[in-house]
Amino acid sequence: MIGRMDRLSSVMEAVSAELSITQPREIALYARVFSSLAGQAAYDTRACVLIVEELDRLRAG
Repeated sequence: MIGRMDRLSSVMEAVSAELSITQPREIALYARVFSSLAGQAAYDTRACVLIVEELDRLRAG
């Protein structure tokens, strides 16, 4: 899912639809969820290491 968000609206693109969220309560919910997921995500070198480890595991089979 790809999205963009500000304090007035949130647009999320999923596989089959685009959601346009404009209710402040829903925008706040999406902001909390995004923040939580961003905190759990791996970035930069750590993300590359995770990808390479998984590719190695899949190749080993």
